[in-house]
Amino acid sequence: MEGLNPSQLAFFHENGYLVIPDFLTPEEITSLLTETNTLLDNFPLESHPLTKFTTGDDESNKNDPHVGDDYFLDSGDKIRFFFEPDAFSSTPDPATGKPALLKPKQQAINKIGHALHSLSPPFEKVSLSARNAAIAKSLGFVDPRVLQSMVICKQPGIGGAVPPHRDSEFLYTRPPSAVGWWFALQDAGPGNATLGMWRGSHRQRIKRRFVRRIGEDGKAVGTEFVENDGPEVPRGSEGDGQGQDQGQEVKDEDLEILDIKAGSLVLIHGNVLHKSEKNTSPRSRFAYTFHVIEGADGWDYDERNWLQPPEGGEFSKLSDYLNLSIPDNRRWIMSDPESEPFIRSSLEIEEEKDLHPHGNLRQLLPLVGAVWLGEFIDAVDQTILVSTYGTISSQFHSLSMGSWLLTGYNLGFCIALPVYGLLCDIYSRKILLFTSYFFFGIGSLICGTGQVVSQVVVGRVIAGLGGAGMTSLCSVIITDLLPSSEVAVLRGWTETINNIGRSLGPPLGGFLVNTLGWRWTFLGHLPLLGLCVVSVAYRLPANPKGQTEPKADCIRNIDWTGILAFAAAIISLLLAIHLLGTDETGSPWFMPSVITACISLPFFLWVEHAWAERPLIPLGLMRGVVGRHCAVQILVYAARLAIASNIVPYMVRTHGLSDVAASLFHVSTILGMPLGVLASGYTIRRLKQYKPVILGGLCATISVYLLILLQWRHGSSVLDGLYMFPAGTAAGLIFTGQFIAISSNAPEGRLPTCVTMYFLCTQLGIILGVALASGLLQGSFSNELMRKLPEFAGKERIVHKVLNEIRYSRGLPAGLQRAIRSSFLSSFQAVPCEFPV
Repeated sequence: MEGLNPSQLAFFHENGYLVIPDFLTPEEITSLLTETNTLLDNFPLESHPLTKFTTGDDESNKNDPHVGDDYFLDSGDKIRFFFEPDAFSSTPDPATGKPALLKPKQQAINKIGHALHSLSPPFEKVSLSARNAAIAKSLGFVDPRVLQSMVICKQPGIGGAVPPHRDSEFLYTRPPSAVGWWFALQDAGPGNATLGMWRGSHRQRIKRRFVRRIGEDGKAVGTEFVENDGPEVPRGSEGDGQGQDQGQEVKDEDLEILDIKAGSLVLIHGNVLHKSEKNTSPRSRFAYTFHVIEGADGWDYDERNWLQPPEGGEFSKLSDYLNLSIPDNRRWIMSDPESEPFIRSSLEIEEEKDLHPHGNLRQLLPLVGAVWLGEFIDAVDQTILVSTYGTISSQFHSLSMGSWLLTGYNLGFCIALPVYGLLCDIYSRKILLFTSYFFFGIGSLICGTGQVVSQVVVGRVIAGLGGAGMTSLCSVIITDLLPSSEVAVLRGWTETINNIGRSLGPPLGGFLVNTLGWRWTFLGHLPLLGLCVVSVAYRLPANPKGQTEPKADCIRNIDWTGILAFAAAIISLLLAIHLLGTDETGSPWFMPSVITACISLPFFLWVEHAWAERPLIPLGLMRGVVGRHCAVQILVYAARLAIASNIVPYMVRTHGLSDVAASLFHVSTILGMPLGVLASGYTIRRLKQYKPVILGGLCATISVYLLILLQWRHGSSVLDGLYMFPAGTAAGLIFTGQFIAISSNAPEGRLPTCVTMYFLCTQLGIILGVALASGLLQGSFSNELMRKLPEFAGKERIVHKVLNEIRYSRGLPAGLQRAIRSSFLSSFQAVPCEFPV
């Protein structure tokens, strides 16, 4: 049994804590929650002394005798229940004379302790295990002893705050040796009383102690903080930068508010300063924790500590469990990430799947082929309109609305992506995949039968809701059903299929428009989607993933308010940009859209910062390196899509190419990306750095865009369109480096969240790039037309037709065609300029 790997140990010793995601299985979480609820239901209230609990740091409670009454001090070898101070009314119950509870007893308990690890079989199984013994050994323990185990309930609305403290102040050995094991039994995030860690504060000294206060008769009469008169740092740490004055002010920027998912383990150095806030959310935040101290010769557990072993007894020896085998079938290995891929599914890390319920790879090929087909359909749909949105919107005489056909899909994708990730924890893959197929099919049907452009835009949003599931669930299902050795290969094929689909989208769209008609760019999805539905219905198992909390709680914990505020902000912002770009500021929709954007955007930021339990975009991560790279991701993708979404209109308006021929230039940028991706990967592997790759890609992109700006503003040859190939190569360099930068700088335990933010920022960049480029181009084009076209009767009607029908100018006199082409070329300069901006 292996313990922590070198990278994990380095993080722990550098920061004073370590988050290990998915440490507990869903079955273990359920077992511990069930045991907790059983204990809460069955403890007798009538004979309970109604002991309340605080740490003793709270000035309003430090002299309250409950901080050190006998019920509390004698709990080291018992399971006892301690109430929240806010659980009681200020007036006693008239019938009993005792303080009256404001809530049912189950919702009024602060914590259960302190011998769960030895008296409760479910907690004993999780605590006294070979894997915990291996961790303790890797941390340097010789004779690790487990003491003080407890469930911390953090009840809804009243779960009290735990002020900044250090565990070695409460469980002191000479020298200090305590380490805490903290397990999230329910999700713990910002707004839900999660942990806050001051990175690096474990280097400070233990200056005070929490001890029993001894009365004149020699018996404990309470507790108190006293000055520490013993060693202040762990043995062996004196020369490692430890020994800073504990009174030294900690820095706010060093405070890390953790976002911890159920099942995660947080290892907490005994000297690190940490806290948790009051639970102001409508749901509980259960956590289980125990502490380990060194029991070997040379480390003495102080007899003044508030927690003492039973008379003649000793604390549980964790080393007795070191050589035991794991009781379940999990392959729990903390391997060195330097020898692993940058990103792995948690299922790949946790276990080797037992394939007999589902079959081997050959038997599962029809199912894998079905989800791959769904991935391919979605990939084609993401790019099929790049070459046809101008033609489609021109059919409705609304070319200015064309950008909405592109951004509508991405808007739906953004909204649905985090929702699918959360619903995966409570619903079966089959239900979610059918749901995504349903939304995608309905959206495609609405688009294919739409009678006005607004109906097609609504259909694109609905299709995006489905496309997010078709893409994300493909890899999840493959990972669920196949062993790790097969998953790596199949995920590579999944990416290949996605790239093929995105490459074929533009020319396929142009071909369908020129042959069957534009409606078949949407309706053509439906027969293939039907094949996916039949194959999935027949082959995909219906068993849901193990639940860790009630469905109602999981659904309620989705950041619905943030999602709605995000959607309102993006839609209103896009509408304002559109109206501004088309010089329709007098529209009755303009001011409401501006006002809505100004209100909904700050409201969204407030929700993510102060309200959401599982925020769509955790703002705490945006302050550092991850945030900077997310901002770069938005800007780079915005610039890329500004060019990509206008390359086909440029070739059609300036060279008169067909949609199929013009779309080939967009394909060239997609074909250039794999070259950049491969070069980026090999360069990062060789240099062990991602910054040179990103900077090189940015410089190359700026160079290409400057060439486009200089060469295309007065006209270009068709061959100049090949600039899009190096633009794609440069993009491949940037995006691979960006992904590595974000993933490698993700705080411990926050990698999935950071990866989700990476993809969300990608979608935001697409939305903003298309909208801004369209607004700038249409607005400038309109002004140039009004300036360069001579005055004649019907000029405004001609300008309106040119703006809203991409090929309208072909039927005009040669002189007007030249003026229109010149106006478009002058206006197009704003598009490549969007990148430096």
